[in-house]
Amino acid sequence: SSDWSSDVCSSDLEKCTSCGACTAVCGSGALAMDERDELSFDPERCVVCERCIAACPMAVLRLNR
Repeated sequence: SSDWSSDVCSSDLEKCTSCGACTAVCGSGALAMDERDELSFDPERCVVCERCIAACPMAVLRLNR
């Protein structure tokens, strides 16, 4: 897995367990698990609600501010 970063959000995917907690609360569809169960992020769809950050038990996601 490789980390990703955008103007909105960054990841530390080494800590990601693919539990799906973040994708379950992402109402905009910005976060998804790909065919390899790796987290993908579409910054164009992100509404910066921060629910994914609160839901992640491993602190994988962080806002870039």
